[in-house]
Amino acid sequence: MSTELKAAKIIREAEAKLRSLLTEAAAVAEYEIVVKIAGWARSLEELVSETTSAEVAAQAIHAETLDAKTALHGGAPNPPRRQKRSKTYPKFFRNGENLVKIGWSKAQG
Repeated sequence: MSTELKAAKIIREAEAKLRSLLTEAAAVAEYEIVVKIAGWARSLEELVSETTSAEVAAQAIHAETLDAKTALHGGAPNPPRRQKRSKTYPKFFRNGENLVKIGWSKAQG
């Protein structure tokens, strides 16, 4: 595994931990903290999406290598793995009588 892919894995794990903290903060009505942590999680998600293209390229190279081995040895290659993208946004929280929505900006992607 390349250094870049290892870094992407670490970022994904950190984003997942922030999501669990969001749930905890919302459960105890710390809404200002929820908004702050959601921003951090969004930034990490953007970093992960930047590395996705590197992962796809690495998987393509791996698939080409498997195809070459299959042609030489006559075995069937493993099917490529699909990456599941979790739908983490929009998120909704209650602030007293108000419903707060945290989501992606269409302008910023």
